[in-house]
Amino acid sequence: MENKEAVQVARVIEAFALMPLHGHAEVNGKALRTVLQEMTGLTPSRIAKGKLDSVRPSTLTKIAIHQEEWLKEQAGKSTELLASMQASIATTPKMTSGGIGQLAAWVHGFEQLPELPLTRSKQVALVVDELIETLMSACMAGDLAAYRQALLKHFGQHGSPIRLEGEPVAPTDGGIQEIKGLSSWQEARALIGQLFEQLYLDILSALDVEWGNLILGNEPVPPLFPLVMPKAKDGLELGIVPASKKNLFIRPSRRLLVLMHALLHRYYRLKWPPKAASPRVLSESLDLMPSDLSNYFDGSRKLTYSKAVNYWKDLCHHFSKGQARLQDMPILPAPLIWLALYWQQTLVNDKERSVILLDTATYFAFWQRRRDMWLGPSKDSAIEWPSWLTGQSSSLS
Repeated sequence: MENKEAVQVARVIEAFALMPLHGHAEVNGKALRTVLQEMTGLTPSRIAKGKLDSVRPSTLTKIAIHQEEWLKEQAGKSTELLASMQASIATTPKMTSGGIGQLAAWVHGFEQLPELPLTRSKQVALVVDELIETLMSACMAGDLAAYRQALLKHFGQHGSPIRLEGEPVAPTDGGIQEIKGLSSWQEARALIGQLFEQLYLDILSALDVEWGNLILGNEPVPPLFPLVMPKAKDGLELGIVPASKKNLFIRPSRRLLVLMHALLHRYYRLKWPPKAASPRVLSESLDLMPSDLSNYFDGSRKLTYSKAVNYWKDLCHHFSKGQARLQDMPILPAPLIWLALYWQQTLVNDKERSVILLDTATYFAFWQRRRDMWLGPSKDSAIEWPSWLTGQSSSLS
């Protein structure tokens, strides 16, 4: 007999595992079914039935043919790009079971060889993929003891944040006692949200350390991803009703556009801009109307991945006074764009004027531990973010 409570836990785990696929749809402004149709070539009615992991061999063959044609279409006339895309797919991280590690594959998608190898980040994500597969198996079997043991083994072997082979295990917090005491699926369900938020921050902090160190030319760099997380208005306190409900938080899409402008200002002019770019300043740089930028800032206009990529190129042209060729431009900050747009869609609810804030204290602790282990003490001073970048005013002027 199916254990309904175990199935509920499995659904939460599955939702976390599908974050990359769901995010791909969100950041591109598409419905999930549309993305699945593009990726597989299956009809909307077949996709609506679900259970895509159990399609017939003949259907798998058709999907493979469709994906090969899709790749050729994406590459256009560039045989070099096609070969690169095919190589990336062929080297997608896999679990010991042979299945694709979805979270590791997500990190793998940001890798650009030889400039941006993300070996350690992928290893961290793959550890989480392996844990997910084991937990899902225990849930579907309704085996609480196996579920509990899988978690204990994970934290005993890898610690928190996850350590890679040869690295010291971090001291575990009190959460391990809650896992040891799990005696029902209801308790497992109550704990799962906290567990996966921690694992999510674990993967993000690993990618932040490894990618961030490479993207800025191996300069010591503070955490990057918090610069595009949703941020509460300065002075806003829990339990205290603000005098004005206008601009209670700064949206990720706004923070992304301001950050892209700041990074390229520093790259081309060798210094930070004196203050955050306003809609007027950005509109002049991007040849848009100030109202277009204001609408991005307040969330009334949706920023997509392709638009953000084009804006990055436009800013490169602006700061280089039209001299920047595509191959000479600084590397696209793809993870920053992806995460900002995903958080814009999943953490911000404009209708209810509410926002979910990530646990930055845990994030910074994870990031610092990894920074120290992976890169060691730095003899050079770290880049200092301007104060307006880390604590921007909520004004839309």
